[in-house]
Amino acid sequence: MSGTGRPNMIIFLMDCVRPDHMSCYGYRRETTPNLDRMVKEEGTLFRQAITTSGWTLPTHASLFTGVYPSLHGASKEYLSLDKTYPTMAEILGEVGYQTAGFSSVGYVSRATGLDRGFDAFFESFDKEGMGANLNRYMLKYLALRLLAKHTGLGWKDAIPGKIVNWKVKDWLRRCDRSRPFFLFIHYIDAHKPYSFNRFYNRKFIGCDGKLKLSKEISHYNWPHFTLQLDSLDKELITDLYDSKIYTVDYCISEIMDYLKRLGSYDNTAFFVMADHGEIVTDRYDHHFFLNEDVLRIPLLVRWPALFEPGTERDELVSIVDILPTLLDIAGVATQGRFDHLQGRTLLSSCDEERFVIAERGKMLDPWFEKFPELKERDDIPPLDCVMKVLRTKRYKYVWSSTGEEALYDVIADSAESEDLAAALPEVVEEYKGLLFETLKGGRNRSDRQKSTEVEETVRKSLESLGYL
Repeated sequence: MSGTGRPNMIIFLMDCVRPDHMSCYGYRRETTPNLDRMVKEEGTLFRQAITTSGWTLPTHASLFTGVYPSLHGASKEYLSLDKTYPTMAEILGEVGYQTAGFSSVGYVSRATGLDRGFDAFFESFDKEGMGANLNRYMLKYLALRLLAKHTGLGWKDAIPGKIVNWKVKDWLRRCDRSRPFFLFIHYIDAHKPYSFNRFYNRKFIGCDGKLKLSKEISHYNWPHFTLQLDSLDKELITDLYDSKIYTVDYCISEIMDYLKRLGSYDNTAFFVMADHGEIVTDRYDHHFFLNEDVLRIPLLVRWPALFEPGTERDELVSIVDILPTLLDIAGVATQGRFDHLQGRTLLSSCDEERFVIAERGKMLDPWFEKFPELKERDDIPPLDCVMKVLRTKRYKYVWSSTGEEALYDVIADSAESEDLAAALPEVVEEYKGLLFETLKGGRNRSDRQKSTEVEETVRKSLESLGYL
C-alpha cells in the first residue's frame, strides 16, 4: 500500500474487443487465457456492460468524464473534449495520484484534449511524450514497420501493444513508489486493419496457405463496406480478429507480470474493458452503428478487497460507471462537485431496473465523400442524422432525428430484427421521456467554447496521423 493508503489503479482499454470473442465470456476459442485465469482466481466479470457510442472519441470522453456524449460534446463535429467536466486523471491527480496515459490511437491524444489531467501522456509519434527514450523506442518501431512493409510480417498500421508496453514498463520503473499511481493503457491491436504476426496468427489460422492468405487480408486497403466478402474471407477475418484479441491478452498479462516483479501487483486495482465492440464480418465496421455487437463491451475488475474474486455480475452497467467507481475506491466523495456524474459506483450491486444510454451524432465523414454510393446502402444507417439509444436489460429503444423510432426485445431478439414499437407504444413513450430527460443538459454548437481555429487545428492533427 502506498503512503496515502490508496491503491494503484490501471485501466486496460482494448479497442474494438467484443465480449463474445473472449474465452472468459464463453467463446469457443481460448483467446484470453491470461484474463481467464485472472477472472477465475481474482476478478469479477460483468456480463451486461454497455458503452456510450460506436467509436473511439465519444466513448473515451464518456469514460474519462462520467457523462453521456450529449453532455461532453466530443463528436465528429467537435473533435475534442472541452473543459466543462473534470476528467478522472484531473480528479485523481488532485488527491495525490501520479497519472500517466499511454495511447496508440490519434483520437486519444493531445489533439482531442483527452490527455487532460495526466502528468505524463504518451501517444503515437509524439517526440515530447517519448522524451529521452525517443530514439530507442522509435528505432524499434520503425524497424517493425519496415519489416511489415517488405515481408508482411509484424505491424504496419498502428502502434502495437508491444511498443506501448515498452513505455509503460519504463514509466513504472521510474515512478515514485511512495505515491499511488493511476494508469490508462490503450491497446489498438484488435482494431482493423489486422496486421499480420506469424506467432499469434498461427494459433488460430493453422496452415501455411491460410497464413499466406491472412497476410493479404490483414494488409488490405479496403474502403469501408465496399469489399464483397466470400465465406473464406469471413472465416479468415474472424481468425485474424481472434488472434489480435489473443495478442492484447498477452500484452495485458505482460504488464501484470511486471507489476508482480516490482512488488506492486497486490496493491493495484485493474479494470479491463473495451471502448466499443465490432461488426467483424457482415459490415466490417463499428463507427456508424448502435447495435448490440457494437454496444456490448467486456468489463473485468480485479480488486479483491472490494470485488469478490471469481464471480460474475449480471446487472446492467455502463462505461460512465467507471469514473464513480474509481473515485469510490480512492475514497473521493462524489457529492457536491461531482453531482453531474451520470454513472454509479460498481462497488455495490443494484437490483433495481436500470437504463443506460448510447448515442451517435451526425457522421460527417470523408469516407462517404469519397464513396457516395455507400449513402444508398440500406444496411448502413443514414449518416446525416442523430441517433440515440435507451437500453434496459430487456428492451432497447432507438430514436432518430429523422423521426423514426424502434423498440427491440434484446433478450428474445438479439439480432434486433423485430421492431415492437407499434405493438408497445406505451413503452416507447416512457423510454423516450426518460431518454430526453436524462440528456436535457446536452449542448449545441453555441454552447461549445471552441473557436473555428481550434477545431481546424484538431482536424489537421488527426489528418497528419491518418485518422481523417
